[in-house]
Amino acid sequence: MIVVGRTLAGLRARALCVLLALFSLHATADELGDKRQQYLAALRSLDSGQIEAFQAAKAALTDYPLYPYLDYQDHLLRLNHLTPAEVAAFRERWNDSPIADRLYDEWMEDLERRGAWDVFITHYEPAGASADRQCTYLRALDRSGEHDAAMAAVAPLWLVGTSQPKPCDALFATWIERGRVNNRLVWERLTLAIQARSWDLSRYLAGLLSVELRKQGELFYRVGREPTLVQDTARFTADDSATRDILRLGLRRLASTDPDAAAAAWADYRKRLSFDPDDVRIIGQDITIGLAHRGIVDPNADFTPSPDGRHQLVEEALILAALTNKDWPNVVAFIMRLDETERAKQRWQYWLGRAQRALAAASSDIAPSDTASSDAASSDAATVENPWIALADDRQYYGFLAAESLGVAPALNDQSTRPDVDALNAMQQRPPMQRLIELYALGDRSDARREWAKLLPNLDLSQRAAAAYLIADIGWIDLSIMAANAAELRDDLSLRFPSPFTSTFVKESRATAVPISFLYGVARQESAFGPAARSSAGALGLMQLMPATAAATARNAGEPIPLAASLFDPVVNVHIASRHLAELIERYDGNRVLVAAAYNAGSHRVDRWLRDRPARPADIWIETIPFAETRDYVKNVLAFAYIYGQRLGHPTKFLDADER
Repeated sequence: MIVVGRTLAGLRARALCVLLALFSLHATADELGDKRQQYLAALRSLDSGQIEAFQAAKAALTDYPLYPYLDYQDHLLRLNHLTPAEVAAFRERWNDSPIADRLYDEWMEDLERRGAWDVFITHYEPAGASADRQCTYLRALDRSGEHDAAMAAVAPLWLVGTSQPKPCDALFATWIERGRVNNRLVWERLTLAIQARSWDLSRYLAGLLSVELRKQGELFYRVGREPTLVQDTARFTADDSATRDILRLGLRRLASTDPDAAAAAWADYRKRLSFDPDDVRIIGQDITIGLAHRGIVDPNADFTPSPDGRHQLVEEALILAALTNKDWPNVVAFIMRLDETERAKQRWQYWLGRAQRALAAASSDIAPSDTASSDAASSDAATVENPWIALADDRQYYGFLAAESLGVAPALNDQSTRPDVDALNAMQQRPPMQRLIELYALGDRSDARREWAKLLPNLDLSQRAAAAYLIADIGWIDLSIMAANAAELRDDLSLRFPSPFTSTFVKESRATAVPISFLYGVARQESAFGPAARSSAGALGLMQLMPATAAATARNAGEPIPLAASLFDPVVNVHIASRHLAELIERYDGNRVLVAAAYNAGSHRVDRWLRDRPARPADIWIETIPFAETRDYVKNVLAFAYIYGQRLGHPTKFLDADER
């Protein structure tokens, strides 16, 4: 039986109650619907050019939560006639809404289009100004006769590793023509551009260098793209700052792909060239990290503490190398090298306990287990008492591993407590919350999210908790999860682990035999149940499907290829995603560790990792996944799936025996 904490029908009923409370105790659903329809009619009148009808509708909606948005549209109608006083009055009146600054932005852009530079300069606000506006302001300031002031402010805009907006091109051209740029400034930006892999910008900048330095600039560009060039030590003989800059970047990049080659070249350069102590430390540490990623512990590892915390990356890489080799004495030694704050983290407490258990088993002539749990060792909880006993009480990946290894039930620590009515009423009477709820009801999630972003910093933790529940009540699951996290409601599982779209998940789980807890765990990690989610890589919908993956899965299932837009429909998305997961489950013999890794990074990478890396217990294999994103993804999906198994009435072990 599946136990559902919050049904969609219940959400709709509760959402209606929240919406009715926005107006008065005597409001009716019809009155609310009428206001909303009048608002939509006003916008339609505006779109069709019926300005008088729009004005009349606006006048009738002064008590409607979204009236400020109509006022904003009204001001846009008169944008090129607005006075500074009118803009200031609008911003003051609606200062708790993002539309206050939006009108200011529109007005400033209009001043720019009209060339009203005196007004633009007077009312320019540097705080939060985009690079586009900063460059426009400096050009206007220069045209006004303030040449020195304008040119003196260009350098911070110049010193970035990516191309700036077009208004900056003209500003930079003027800056260069007036002789304000020099080799140092060009080289600094060239360094930033190569670090950012902005290759077109890098080539342009190399061409701006003086004739004497241009060859080195072009070589810098080439080394950025082909770090293996630094292996030709005869090419780099000059002991100057430019050569050292080139070698520093090239050696550090080479260290990540071929640390042995980087180490050999570095040994030569370090003898001949005068690198400063920071360069020596950083290059050496990168080589140590590169070797560690291949399971090699560098005997010359430099643990020198650094302000940027890079030494901790060295320590982490060496711990992972020791784990790869199951070198338990070094696992303990390297963990104990961590500073107290870092060592206390759940990750290292788990591995400290894991190493202690293996060492205890070895010292008592018990063969160390290759799994995270050993029947022989589990009876001796004393060997891991310090790290694991406390860890097992925590609801997260390492806590679940520790609990199962100790033979105790993993803790859920559910403390879901709905705020009292007064707190909820106070929150829903706030105008920003009223606007958020109405915008969401009208399908305008973008503006609703902006209202939330504006409101959130002004709320204390108890108010954030009330807001999280109100947002959950209207059915906006992904934002309610974010709000719960912002309210530090870590143990409120009703908010943080809801089970929406129940019928869809039940149906697809039964059709594919993919455990429903695993489906929910993936969806929770991928989008927090946001049907409209879209990743920067182009993954779409609830379970973040790439259109190409969806098409291939549909073909394999003998089904029509879904349109990309249809992946925003939860029914379609979960249907395709569950079949893709079923394919992966078959491919990896039901091992959810590998399935989760393949869902995130692609099966081709998982196949390569299985081929190139020696067989290891699951916890070690997960901890040493080469991609940090995939590593964290797998941990979260497994933990979320366990939580959902408990909440949905399908309790399972955290890891099955064959997954370990």
